[in-house]
Amino acid sequence: MIFRIILFALLVCKIDAFTQALFYANGATVVNSTVLKINGSFENVGNGSFQQNDTLIITGHFLNNATFNNSGKIDLAGNFTQNGILNAANSGSLSLMGNVQTIQGDSAIHFNHLAANGTGNKALLRDIQTNTLSLTDKEINVNNNILFVSSTNTNAISRTSGYISATFEGALKRKLIANTSSLFPLGWNGIYSPVSISIPIDSAEIDARFAFADANAEGLPRSFVDVDICSTNANFYHLIKSNASYTCAIQLETDLVSPFTHLCKRAPNGTSAWQVDNSFNFTTTANITNITSSALGGIGNAYLLCSKRPQQPTITGDSAVCENLNISTYQAGNFGNNALLWSVGGGFITGSAVSTTVNVDFTSIESGSVSLTATDGAGCSSLPTNFNVEILPKPTAVFSTLAPELAFEDQVFTFTNNTLNAPFFNWTINNDGPYIDSILQWAFSQPGEYLITLFATNNFGCTDTAQKKITIEEGIVFPNTFSPNGDGINDELSFTNSGMQNFSIRIFDRWGTLVFETNFSKLNWNGRDIAGELVPAGTYFYLLNAVSEKTKYEKRGSVSVYY
Repeated sequence: MIFRIILFALLVCKIDAFTQALFYANGATVVNSTVLKINGSFENVGNGSFQQNDTLIITGHFLNNATFNNSGKIDLAGNFTQNGILNAANSGSLSLMGNVQTIQGDSAIHFNHLAANGTGNKALLRDIQTNTLSLTDKEINVNNNILFVSSTNTNAISRTSGYISATFEGALKRKLIANTSSLFPLGWNGIYSPVSISIPIDSAEIDARFAFADANAEGLPRSFVDVDICSTNANFYHLIKSNASYTCAIQLETDLVSPFTHLCKRAPNGTSAWQVDNSFNFTTTANITNITSSALGGIGNAYLLCSKRPQQPTITGDSAVCENLNISTYQAGNFGNNALLWSVGGGFITGSAVSTTVNVDFTSIESGSVSLTATDGAGCSSLPTNFNVEILPKPTAVFSTLAPELAFEDQVFTFTNNTLNAPFFNWTINNDGPYIDSILQWAFSQPGEYLITLFATNNFGCTDTAQKKITIEEGIVFPNTFSPNGDGINDELSFTNSGMQNFSIRIFDRWGTLVFETNFSKLNWNGRDIAGELVPAGTYFYLLNAVSEKTKYEKRGSVSVYY
């Protein structure tokens, strides 16, 4: 009888003042112990209370601005707004049965069980807590809020294909039991990317979020990375906050992983850099990649797919080369199947810059360098390997030449080494040698061209060369006077010649008497006749016939003898 009167009063109040609500409790105390269906919205306002012990079916919205005690079940097709006192943590449940629905309000919300059913996805506009959660096939977008599942039972969250999505500070929070893996069904816009987490202690609370956003936009700059990281995923990352150390397993579709090869992590706050999680492991089965990681610390981590740079290649070769050395060769090592690229400072590469060996011509007079990077198939390049090269000074080979008056065979040339700061040297003449005199005197045996080369080496082992070409000519010099008086000056008549293959000279006095003859081109006349006596001063006449490789010589002439 009391219930009927209260209900009548409610209906009257609704008609007069709240045309949007079919059930309106304005300060009354209502106890529902049966299945109550309201084909419209429900409003509980004023100073009264509503005790829900059975099933409350609401086809419209739910608004509580008073006290609502729920030990039964609410099936709701509209939005849930909580601005009053809600007591539902022990046994009360809320089942969202409509299309797109929201849970909102200014006051705390704690259910024993929350279920996402109906035809549309759900959204949170405030933090809520539930002991257990049934997602079925629905997405619950918590936005920037926390959905806290407080039961430590590993089965506290059930699902078929549903998941929790969140933005920025939003997350799914769970209270976990020690050493047991618990599922965090996370996703975004049809992408399911769950995390399974295990902790070593009971009742630790973990927040997890699949952030389908560029970490740059959320205060975790991807440019702030350890030097061994090549590239990072700009599309999404995972954020886990914890008050205990933990291990986690992140699950991704294979096409979300490519082309990344590693898992990076960093603290979810502060100024730490992204770094490779060295505890990670990738395993792929049936187009699903499981990424496992063991993390230490009490604040959690942000996790991001990344690619690590290839290992730096090695360079072998001369670390010191002589200035203006024509070519130095360097060899790459430890590069696997990666592509190579060489670069040079203080010189230039002769030939290919992408082969396993490189030839370098250093032009600097102080220092040079060789640099090498290795690039993998995904386009990630190693840090450059830099190989510094000392450029050693080389000497400047210099020599002087003192040539005879006639560049004939058997005439002595003098070559003097004038090189400074090069204590080691040698000579070659047309590649014959070596000769080690600092002053080299040399008479050439026949006409022709001769290349004189000086090799000078300093204390660094650097060598320079100087060369000069000497041309020995053929020919005959015809004298016209001599004085065989024994004073050592012009005592003999010499037909100085070079390159003669045949030679004949005959000398006569003025009466035609033969006084001297020879077939030897280098034999001089000492002024004595055939009998060995000095001839008297006067004019004498000669006939000379000679043949060289190029020329035939026939000469008639005279020579004066005086004392």
